[in-house]
Amino acid sequence: MGKLIKGLGILVALVIVLIIALLVLIDPIAKWVIETEGSKAVKAEVTVDRVDVRFFPPGATLNDLAVTNPQSPMRNALEAATIQATLDFAPLLSGKVIVDQADLLGLRVNTERSRSGAIPGLTPPAPEGPSMVERIRQDLAIPTLDIPKPEDLLARLDLETVKQAEAVQARLKAREEAWKQRIDELPDKQTLEGYKARIKSLKEKKSPLERIAAIKEIDDVQKSIKQDLKSIRQLEDDFKAEMAQLRKDVDALKAAPQADLKRAMALVGLDQGAVQGLAKALLGDEVGQWIQNAYSWYAIAEPYIAGKPPAAEPAADTVPAKTCDTSDGLPCFLVKTLNISGELPLPDSTLPLEGRFENLTDRSDVWGRPAELLLSGGQSGQTGMTLKGVLDRVNPQQAKDTLNLDLSRLPLANLRLSDREEFPLLLQRAVAEVAGKAVIQNGELDMDLTADFLQVVFEGLDQVDGTRIQNALASALATLERFNIKVTADGEFADPTLAFSTSLDDLFRQAVGGLVKTEQDKLSKKLSTELNARLSEKMPELNSQLNGLVSLEDLVGQRLQDFSRIM
Repeated sequence: MGKLIKGLGILVALVIVLIIALLVLIDPIAKWVIETEGSKAVKAEVTVDRVDVRFFPPGATLNDLAVTNPQSPMRNALEAATIQATLDFAPLLSGKVIVDQADLLGLRVNTERSRSGAIPGLTPPAPEGPSMVERIRQDLAIPTLDIPKPEDLLARLDLETVKQAEAVQARLKAREEAWKQRIDELPDKQTLEGYKARIKSLKEKKSPLERIAAIKEIDDVQKSIKQDLKSIRQLEDDFKAEMAQLRKDVDALKAAPQADLKRAMALVGLDQGAVQGLAKALLGDEVGQWIQNAYSWYAIAEPYIAGKPPAAEPAADTVPAKTCDTSDGLPCFLVKTLNISGELPLPDSTLPLEGRFENLTDRSDVWGRPAELLLSGGQSGQTGMTLKGVLDRVNPQQAKDTLNLDLSRLPLANLRLSDREEFPLLLQRAVAEVAGKAVIQNGELDMDLTADFLQVVFEGLDQVDGTRIQNALASALATLERFNIKVTADGEFADPTLAFSTSLDDLFRQAVGGLVKTEQDKLSKKLSTELNARLSEKMPELNSQLNGLVSLEDLVGQRLQDFSRIM
């Protein structure tokens, strides 16, 4: 009997030791399981400082959880000061983790790490192809404004002013020769004197018969004179018409310098395409990083809401996924309500936020309800943030995720918009209004985001001392009160087509355009003076040629008068 009692005592002692050992070791074991399995799921390091497991009621508290961003291992996708969860006991017996309510406290996102959270052989390498930052990034090339000297610019042109003046000179000379020849062919003074002598002789006839004959001869002479007058008048009419055209040709030369000026100024200017892309080049890195962060957070959450049943026949080189019996309508993992509180990082500040994530499960098709996310935040009753999401995987073949983001009166301070050496840009303060929507369905993305920045103040613009264009851009930004950024993405989710625009494009174009116009106006005046001077060198000779033709015109007119007098 004594031995039996002794044996029972030893057995009880062993049970007590095992219970104590279990109680002592359960927390480290739970910590190890969470870090190991979590790292496998995320494909990057997951750490938790301490895990406190409870048996009555069953549950656990995780302290200081950190989840590495696998796409950016030097940053955490999220950190949580505390996660508290109470598990349903009955489903535990069948290997299921069902949580009616859990609390995630002290949430922070996109925090820096002191060391890389990549795990060799587990963390995937950077995806091939350009990142979101690289997709939007544009080479920054601030154009230069190089105004050439007028004489150098004119030397590059085949000046119409000179060519037209020389052409008119040649035409005047040719017409002068032609008119001299036609005038030489007209009845001349000798012919006129002959007519006068014949008429005088006929008028001196005395006898009646001679007078009768003389009358007929005088009539014949007058007919000849009329025919000569007709030729002279025709020549005069032709001369006047051609002189009118030649005068127009000479007058037209006055417009030649303007035509040359226009052609010359076309060689001086600025590539507006370069100006148009300038704002995108400045802001592209920051905007691309915003999109990259959103992609990273979605990629981390996606496996937990995938809602896909396990493959019937897993690949030979993969470890079959752990499954459980879901015939009772419960998935293997489910958090019915996850209450969230934390903060959203802002430059030089944070935005308090709180909300909930409902129906968080890896098998929405079993649970029959989509996951829903609602986060809201605010500061002093002025700033508002709302993030709504419906992640519908109830029918995995028709999965559709919808996310809506609204930010109102969000204060910003010291937001680095560009760290480009050529033109660094720091937004000292502003108020942001943001509205965005993203729909992911059948592997396709459709996203629109608009951010309006109000009450804008940039830092250090008064210290910019660069090229004239850099100074013009800085001056324009110094007086800017608001601007916007618009981003769209569509197409395959893994490889979307991104489009990025900003109202700063118009601001920069106007600023640079104003500078260019001022410089072009100065150059235009100098060119106009030079071109008119070159035309003036030709005008004395042209006027002399015109005057020579005018003297020919006078000669024809005088001959017409002389022949008309004898009629």
